[in-house]
Amino acid sequence: TSLEDLWRRVELSRPVLANLVHVGALDSIEPRRTRRELLWRAAELSGEPHPSAGRARPDRRTNIGAQLELALDEPVGAGLELRRYSELEKIEAELEVTGIDARRHLMSHYLPLLRELGATPGAELRGLRTEAEAWVAGVKVSTQTPAIRSGQRIIFLTLDDLTGPVDVTLFERFQARCARTVFHSWLLLVRGVVRKRGGASLTQAMNQTNVGVTIVAHEAFDLAELAADRRSGCTLATALGRQRKRQAMTGLAPVSAELKARGGQAAGRKLWHSSGGSAGR
Repeated sequence: TSLEDLWRRVELSRPVLANLVHVGALDSIEPRRTRRELLWRAAELSGEPHPSAGRARPDRRTNIGAQLELALDEPVGAGLELRRYSELEKIEAELEVTGIDARRHLMSHYLPLLRELGATPGAELRGLRTEAEAWVAGVKVSTQTPAIRSGQRIIFLTLDDLTGPVDVTLFERFQARCARTVFHSWLLLVRGVVRKRGGASLTQAMNQTNVGVTIVAHEAFDLAELAADRRSGCTLATALGRQRKRQAMTGLAPVSAELKARGGQAAGRKLWHSSGGSAGR
């Protein structure tokens, strides 16, 4: 009937109890207390330090410090006013604990911004002409930079939007600016051109269901940062300009001619990257 009742009846470690609260397993039996309050209370019950600030940070307006001590049987909700998780935080909690977003797709929170940008859903890319410019966005599923015979460093990405996977290719001439964003950001916005392959031959007519579509990237942006800038009042042009300026200052340097001559290796150091479970080596 409550967090305290669960703690008394079931022998749970503090991390397991915290994960159950974090993912929302106790929402139905604790509707009056927020997840942040329950996380704080779980730490009190287990006798361990309070949860990190990201999970249970007190509202500054209450002027209650992080060192507040509560009696074991005192309900936290009576003394603290910790805000509820936003819908985005709920999805992030599910991804953090279970690895899947069962509630709703993460990209659904960015639909207004994607409409403003004129982004094309992955399922509609086949309808665009080859070499047409397009904006695409999604959750980064995998990155691969396999070694190739020419020694050129090519980054292959797979993004997942609301309609399915989107394949993105980032050639070496564009990597100096945006490779860092590609490798270190989880939600990506990509501007590039459409390239189609397959679907026809000398003896067979075009089969639209067998056309492979790739976006050849010219720019890549951190979508979450872009959305945060827009919420703070920045115009779309200003928000994009901020990231472009930072990329110009901190982008990765191009691979040297010497490293290219060695097929992408130097002193035993790998110059390619593969995400977990990908085909890269």
